[in-house]
Amino acid sequence: MADDKKIIFSMVGVSKAFQANKQVLKDIYLSFFYGAKIGIIGLNGSGKSTLFHLILGFLQPDSGGVYVDDALLSADKLTSWRSRIGYVSQQLFMVEGTLLDNIVMGYNSEHPDMDRIDRVLRLASLNHFVGSLPKGVYTPVGEGGSLLSGGQRQRLGIARALYKEAEILMFDEATSSLDETTEHAINDSIIRLSEECPGLTLLVISHRPESLSVCRRIVDICNIQ
Repeated sequence: MADDKKIIFSMVGVSKAFQANKQVLKDIYLSFFYGAKIGIIGLNGSGKSTLFHLILGFLQPDSGGVYVDDALLSADKLTSWRSRIGYVSQQLFMVEGTLLDNIVMGYNSEHPDMDRIDRVLRLASLNHFVGSLPKGVYTPVGEGGSLLSGGQRQRLGIARALYKEAEILMFDEATSSLDETTEHAINDSIIRLSEECPGLTLLVISHRPESLSVCRRIVDICNIQ
């Protein structure tokens, strides 16, 4: 199984507090393996998103450390580390351009790999939608993606991560603001993605059981502190 492979990153004795008398995370030890499919659950305010932000290096732990390929994640390694991660949250950052602009996001944007674009659109279940548009991937998305539905924006976030060939996809309550039908369609896309890309590491934060159905391991953050 993919979960038996080498550790891609780990958290060793990680603690984080935002107030002197309120520790959000305390003495966390977690290992994440290449190809793992892991769900993170916990009560509101238990530190799930804080955990993700520590992994991404947006926050620094008060004690302990995040290790990537057995080396401490230091400031000089953050850019390289983040290039390996695709982060999909409730609010996807979008530029006021076309679908294509928002997939490549400056990555070789003058000469985008259109074969790769076609592949990631299919993997993100956007190919039928884009194929129905007169301008295809050159269709404007509007300010903040206003011309797209919530589900289309989330799929676009997946396509963006796949285009940059991310090794790790992190979903932070990515479907929680969507209606049930759209959420179900997105979850089906993620399951199909995991089947077609078995080496892809998935980390999913969600309070909805269906969104965790792709995960082979569920970690309750309240029970590891």
